[in-house]
Amino acid sequence: MSSPRVWEPFITDVERTLYREYNQESKWGQRPAVLVIDIYNCTLGDRPEPVLEAVRRFPKSTGERAWQALPHVQRLLAAARSQGVPVIYTTKDPRPESRTPVWRSTKRKTDTTDWGWEYAIADAVRPQPGEPVIYKPRASGFFGTPLSAMLTQLQVDTVLVVGESTSGCVRASVVESFSHGYTTVVVEEGVWDRSWVAHCMNLFDMHHKYADVVSADKVLAYLEQLPARDR
Repeated sequence: MSSPRVWEPFITDVERTLYREYNQESKWGQRPAVLVIDIYNCTLGDRPEPVLEAVRRFPKSTGERAWQALPHVQRLLAAARSQGVPVIYTTKDPRPESRTPVWRSTKRKTDTTDWGWEYAIADAVRPQPGEPVIYKPRASGFFGTPLSAMLTQLQVDTVLVVGESTSGCVRASVVESFSHGYTTVVVEEGVWDRSWVAHCMNLFDMHHKYADVVSADKVLAYLEQLPARDR
């Protein structure tokens, strides 16, 4: 018997009725890529701790849920690399010339002091040689970046998504991935948010409209049955 979905405590019969016609999974392709969204230093801080404690020292921290997700992300990356599946990272554009008072990822106030460290990909999931890092100006990994062209050149048909935050950069990237015509899969244990409510409700909505939100085990099983590709 499958485990209850994380969004179930927030869903009423009204939502179940309205979303019933959306409740179907897509056909996954044979040429996936993993999109690792914004797993950079300032979202992790330096140790796992409740988010309201973490943000005292690291205002952009997502707290202990980020650390709980890391092992799932690491397992996925290892499986993808063993099969020659491309892995692509995104992070905020740290260049001084890209910073303006009005050109931000979200409406949130900016209080960054060390752009180089804060937006560097965390060591726990660091890119391997040859794995590209997309520097993005907005929430979506697609907006104003070469990501779509890169996926086209790699002949990707399915995008596997991990990272943060579920309600922000993950959701924005998932919607654009769907809009660009890619089958899009969100690894449930591999994404997270500061807010548990926002996390659960955005997973619910994405699963029914733009992506398949599935367990890490299901994605790992999918990767294992793929023919290995040359990297």
